[in-house]
Amino acid sequence: MATFKLGFVGAGFIARFQAQALLQVRNADIAGVVWPTQATTTAFSQYVQEHNLGQGKI
Repeated sequence: MATFKLGFVGAGFIARFQAQALLQVRNADIAGVVWPTQATTTAFSQYVQEHNLGQGKI
């Protein structure tokens, strides 16, 4: 089965809720994250990887 890959524009408060919701979706990965604040983007990318939600590339 093919994997549905998502890219997130935004890595703040709401992004974490959306990522948690994706835990319920089979074959869905967060492939990339973009946000102007590097620290926020890095933290969200690490969150994605720690929860096996995809690569979460910056």
